[in-house]
Amino acid sequence: MSASEKILLCNFVAYLLVALFFFRRDRFKLNVGNVGFFWLALSALFSYLFYIQPDFVRTAHYSIMSPEPFVYLFPCLMILFFPLRKIDVSVVSENMHLLSEKKIDAVAKVAFPFLLFLLVAYTYQTANTSLVSMENIRADLYDGRLKNPFFSSWIGATIDRLFNQLKVLLYCISFYALVCQKKKNFILCAFIVLPYIIGVERAYSTATRSEIFFILMLLLLQYLLYQNIIDRRMKKYFKIGAIVLCSLTVFLFISMSVSRFGTDVSLFYYKYAGEPMVNFNGLLFNNVRGTTNGTAYFWYIPSKLGLMDIAHTDLVSKWHYMESKTGVPGLFFYTIVGALIFEFGKIATVFVVLGISIWERYIFSKKMTALTLVLASWVLYHLIASVFFLPIQGDSGVLSCLWLGLFYVWMEKRFVLKRRV
Repeated sequence: MSASEKILLCNFVAYLLVALFFFRRDRFKLNVGNVGFFWLALSALFSYLFYIQPDFVRTAHYSIMSPEPFVYLFPCLMILFFPLRKIDVSVVSENMHLLSEKKIDAVAKVAFPFLLFLLVAYTYQTANTSLVSMENIRADLYDGRLKNPFFSSWIGATIDRLFNQLKVLLYCISFYALVCQKKKNFILCAFIVLPYIIGVERAYSTATRSEIFFILMLLLLQYLLYQNIIDRRMKKYFKIGAIVLCSLTVFLFISMSVSRFGTDVSLFYYKYAGEPMVNFNGLLFNNVRGTTNGTAYFWYIPSKLGLMDIAHTDLVSKWHYMESKTGVPGLFFYTIVGALIFEFGKIATVFVVLGISIWERYIFSKKMTALTLVLASWVLYHLIASVFFLPIQGDSGVLSCLWLGLFYVWMEKRFVLKRRV
């Protein structure tokens, strides 16, 4: 076993021990916090498995591991994920304050025609997407050349951009409506399932495997958040649905991987979850020679205010820009911590991570109401994705935060009810 392999193995053991410690402390009960720690441990495990693959040495990810990057990364990720321990689902009950049913119905009615349009558009794109063309699809997506005739008009393109900004919030609201909304008409039932269907179709037709996993993980975490108020019959349906969704996810993951990577597929089975920590250690931490100062991921607001003239129109141009500023390839995953180092450097990143953690503590420590559950679900999705990359970036990331804020303000004041028991 090489020194690099030992470092990666020790890194995995560190995350696993933390996960097992809290799992045992919680009397072996699966909760949101434990899922988060095991998610980190799983990524650390796959980084080791990815590194020891025979073909790894001929990839662009190959480098010699050193302990210092992991000594930096470990506490940063722990700081980000530890606030999950503050979530107390024991107070989630039938008597908690609920969102106004009229307001949720209004959201469903407004969203329904747009979701219907997107369902048709992505069903068409999915039907015309063959597994053979997956690699070409990714290349077209990176270059900004991936086209859908439904989005060729300004209206169609705007609806698609809106969904990209709102999809996580829609996932969270629709799950809440499924569990807590008593009166369910046809439009509301469609609203509950359509965001998830469109999300999976969108992921498949753009060859984005990670999005399917994030949706599955979000469903699991939302189930753990709402489990005290999910009735026995619905729990039975959830278990059946989980089996179907897991089977579908495995099938899509294998099929998309085989199509994209061909004979190298065995290596890339480990790549997706294992790449971020390996890249952070070997490619980024000791090689970064500058920062992008907020112009790579957070360019949207300054550009709108006229403070900078940078607007990344496609991924390839952004990656080249990042490499020109830092000397590190911008196309790989480096975890959220690595992305922040790109932007702000190693010292400032620590303070940004602390700020995010304080905000998470505030959210997760609030009294559990229905609105808090929706907000917590939104944060959980982005935390799960943060193990891979910075999930809030560019115009869609900034605007997704704006939509969340508007929804929170709209719902918090005078629009809460209390369930009668």
